[in-house]
Order: sequence, then C-alpha cells, then structure tokens
Amino acid sequence: MEFVTVDNDQSRLMQLGNLLKSVFPNCAVTEFIDPMLSAKCVFNHAVDGVLMEKVMRPADGALLQKVMLTNAPKLKTVILSEPRGEPGEEQRGEWTRLISQEKLKTMFLQ
Repeated sequence: MEFVTVDNDQSRLMQLGNLLKSVFPNCAVTEFIDPMLSAKCVFNHAVDGVLMEKVMRPADGALLQKVMLTNAPKLKTVILSEPRGEPGEEQRGEWTRLISQEKLKTMFLQ
C-alpha cells in the first residue's frame, strides 16, 4: 500500500507515518509539509490514501481534499484535526488528532 501524509508540523507528520507503518508494516509513506506539493504527487502517482491535517498553509485540508478528489474521485482521504470539542466535529485523539489503528484498517482494507 502507498500513502501520502500532509501536515505543516514535522513531528506530527512523523508520528502519523509511524502509525501507518504500525498498521501496514510494508506500506510506503511519502510525507509532505507543503500541501500543494502533496497534490502534485497525488496527481502524478497512484496512492491508496491521503491523510492530512485540517489546518495548514497555504491550503487547508478541506481545500486539498477537494482538489485531490476532483482529479481522483475514488481516492480515500482522511482529514485530521485537533479535538476542540466543537459541535459536530469528530474527536479522534489519542495523541493530537490521531486516528485509531482499527479505524485505519477498516478504511483501507475494505
């Protein structure tokens, strides 16, 4: 499996890559700090999924997801965010905005 991860924070990016490797030991993970470069990568290479932070610059996760899905409508994408307790916002946190191993398996092994 091949994944792209996108976050302006290098330490969170590394943690996310480590999580993916723990769930899918033989997967390839390409990390991007720049959302626009990640979009270019996804346009030029087939990947199984993209996990991205909600709040980034110069493009946030929602915009990045929209751009990627326009070009690849079947691409599996996940937007992660800090749990803020806002109404209607899913809280995913073990570490900041972490998605669980079980949820990753469910999403990408279906």
